Amino acid sequence: MAPHRLTLLHLTVTPVNDAPTSAAWRINKPSRVAWSDRCRSPWMTSTALPTASRSAPPRVTRTIIPTANIQLGGSGTSRSVTLTAGGKAGSCTITLTVSDGAATAQTSFLVTVTTGLPVPWSNTDVGLPALAGSASGTLIAITARGSGAGIGGSADQFHYVHQVMSADGEITVRVTQPGPDLPQAKAGIMMRETMGSTSRYYFLCVTPSGVRLLWRTAEGGATSELDGGPLSNSGYCWLRITRSGNQFRAFRSDNGVSWIRVGTFLNQKFLTNQGIGLAVTSHEASKLHEATFDNMTVVP
Repeated sequence: MAPHRLTLLHLTVTPVNDAPTSAAWRINKPSRVAWSDRCRSPWMTSTALPTASRSAPPRVTRTIIPTANIQLGGSGTSRSVTLTAGGKAGSCTITLTVSDGAATAQTSFLVTVTTGLPVPWSNTDVGLPALAGSASGTLIAITARGSGAGIGGSADQFHYVHQVMSADGEITVRVTQPGPDLPQAKAGIMMRETMGSTSRYYFLCVTPSGVRLLWRTAEGGATSELDGGPLSNSGYCWLRITRSGNQFRAFRSDNGVSWIRVGTFLNQKFLTNQGIGLAVTSHEASKLHEATFDNMTVVP
């Protein structure tokens, strides 16, 4: 566990009924696992504190704590701060300071965040990429980071977040699109027969240029590929793969409601217990690509 770090959020309350403003936000040990801590501090009971309504959070670096994940709330003598962080595991002491221009009050609390994946998810690097990948998250949202030479050809290198699926099932996610700084990066959903680098697989993904469907029908064989079209929404896309017997279908969506079929393939005879999950590759040995998968469902 990392050492405790001091984190400071300064709230300034001006005239009565004005919303508080905030500044001086810094977290030295961020975390990427979603967590939430609601603080109702002793000093908030002071009757001298003016009434304040919910205010917008301060602008902060996305890789530390997303702006949308800082919520200031409450009114009168009951105020609240709700935080949802992103980053690595660790502990930090958060100190809140409030001033009404005449008096100042302060309180602190400790937040500890752990990383990892919930059961039944696990993760591994496939194909021994030079730069190790990682993943953390919850049952409905996972952030995964992967490097490697890519997914395609006769062998793959990538980071795989997976669980075991027996026979029929499906997986649905919303995934962020790779940026132009990694032009060949891929992030998406995969059904894979084994964890070997030359395994057969079925992979629907987003790239900087749009949606792609890739598959390998023979161990160590060549990869086939199909263009799934550009993204309509900037930055993310919904993906779904279903398996029924030996039939695999791939779908994409702009909103998670209306779906377009990308491809259907028959006679892909996988083993009964196959991997199903999330695959990420930067397609560059010395760089990691980070993708966020949310709104996830896996059936059964």
